[in-house]
Amino acid sequence: MEDGTDKPKKKKRTRNHCINFAVTEKEREMIDRRMAQTGITNRRTYLLKMAVDGRVIHVDLESVKEMVR
Repeated sequence: MEDGTDKPKKKKRTRNHCINFAVTEKEREMIDRRMAQTGITNRRTYLLKMAVDGRVIHVDLESVKEMVR
């Protein structure tokens, strides 16, 4: 708009590189199962965390929640 066009300028993304890969049905099931064990519900978040850190630590605080009630 400021440059004379009708289109608004797009905000530059911090993460501007895309990585795609294919998996088998069995591999996807394994990923989903492990993702569920961590409590992470977003596949992108889970895969990025695993790729960068190599591990996800899930602390089950259900017993603490029960004690507080």
